[in-house]
Amino acid sequence: DLLEEGMRFQDIKGDIHLVDGDGHTENLRMDSLPASVFITGRTGLGDRDYDQLVTVVPKVSGTLPLAGGLALGPQVGAVLLVFQQLFGDRIDEGAQFQYRVTGTWDDPAIEKVGADPS
Repeated sequence: DLLEEGMRFQDIKGDIHLVDGDGHTENLRMDSLPASVFITGRTGLGDRDYDQLVTVVPKVSGTLPLAGGLALGPQVGAVLLVFQQLFGDRIDEGAQFQYRVTGTWDDPAIEKVGADPS
């Protein structure tokens, strides 16, 4: 679902301020099963363009106990469950990706922030 077009989400919240034909946000959040997506920046409603920073935080920690239990046995799954409850949010934050989205609605440019250019 995360990599497919039209990702389904369970909840979307945030504030959008309209100024001179642009929508600005600093706190838009979409929650889906595989990830939380945070969007800050501008959407040009008149010019139909973007200037945004999109942060994707995969929900990795929720799958650790299940994956460990299936792959390595119930004892490992139990240890990973405790680990997940202690450090879950920090695990997810460590797996985050950021993208700069610019350009037009018809042809947006999506560039991974911090990506090695070579």
